[in-house]
Amino acid sequence: MSDALVPLNETVSHGAGGWAIPAVFPASPAEAAGITPDWRLLAIAGTTPTQASLFEARTCSHPDLTFADEGGRVWEWRGRAFPFGAYIVPPVDAAFRRDVRAARPDRQLLVERFGEGDLGLFADLVDDVRRGLSGPQGFLEMLGLGKTKGAEIVPPSDDYEMLGFLGLGYAASRRFSDAVAACTAATEARQRLAQASYSGNTHAIHHVTLMMVAEAQGRRADAVDHISAALASKPEHPFLQSTYKRLKGEAPQPYERVPAGARFPVDYVLPNHDPIGEWPTHGRTLALRSTLAAMEPDQILVVLVLGGYRSNYYANLDIERLSLLHQACAGRMADVHVIVSSDYALDANHRHHAEGLARRFGLPMTLLWDEEETVMQAVGTHMSPVRFCLDHTGRVLSTAPFEEERGLWDAVQTLATRP
Repeated sequence: MSDALVPLNETVSHGAGGWAIPAVFPASPAEAAGITPDWRLLAIAGTTPTQASLFEARTCSHPDLTFADEGGRVWEWRGRAFPFGAYIVPPVDAAFRRDVRAARPDRQLLVERFGEGDLGLFADLVDDVRRGLSGPQGFLEMLGLGKTKGAEIVPPSDDYEMLGFLGLGYAASRRFSDAVAACTAATEARQRLAQASYSGNTHAIHHVTLMMVAEAQGRRADAVDHISAALASKPEHPFLQSTYKRLKGEAPQPYERVPAGARFPVDYVLPNHDPIGEWPTHGRTLALRSTLAAMEPDQILVVLVLGGYRSNYYANLDIERLSLLHQACAGRMADVHVIVSSDYALDANHRHHAEGLARRFGLPMTLLWDEEETVMQAVGTHMSPVRFCLDHTGRVLSTAPFEEERGLWDAVQTLATRP
């Protein structure tokens, strides 16, 4: 056990609150400190954790953290920096439900629970999601919709993501006609907003909902079509893979993205240019080969390929977390190459927040302009972003996302275990 963890003369029962830690990544500071899966984060600065306080703890020195181990023994964190590498998950409790009803849910947590196949959660949250979509008390009545059955089941809203979660909850509750109505409302909301581009998770949730409806109605071929469409959006999704295998009777075809261990498929030479003029650039070209040649054997080059975006939600999440992780492993990331092929930039506030953190913590990050999408075509996918960690020889160490930290620690672990 690290000296940063100090035992207190206290114990708590296993169900006595706190945020779960279902995973601790190898080669991370959390593992080195002695934190293991099934620990819990009990408190931050003496109070129940929130997303805001957890973010603050990740950005400050000497964070005030209290943990409980798997046996209920309480530990105080006295380390200089946050123990990155612990995957910390908030509970779906009364406070979470209040946030859903107040239309400020933790959407990423909902996405993660969908990824775990926890469809029962969405059935339990139907009333809360519906309340959040309905707006303030009396809002529907102001629109003349409060007494209509349709508006009570699927409130009028342009929040297509939450309408999608509502449809999933209805399907999990076996309210299949209501599930279809919610899916239709979500599609119409995207059309009203002219939202041609949206996340693969939103697409997958939509098709899983319609798959459940089709399977319940005995339309097995339609169910297979829907799970196939969902899997096309999230091909590495274990829940979708297992559902496809159950319906189809065979495993899905392996996803043909550049796998870990392979050499990166294109030796790109691209100009350093930001199409929206926000990130500092020098305008000269940069070659992948020259970046690799300047790296030390223990360094990592992060490559984010965005294709037809300058920024999007998941790329912003990756940049945010990479900026925080840079504190824990300064010098480990030689550079972050963000390869873009368009000035299409979603959610300016989120982008400014993420890139502001990159500036604040000195994350080495270089924007590269790939007008012809040569890199995206070479890696063979339409998803954005595509993530790679490369070693100094150009071999792929990891392709996992960074927002939950797995991508970086997988790469660090691979380097550490090489002969």
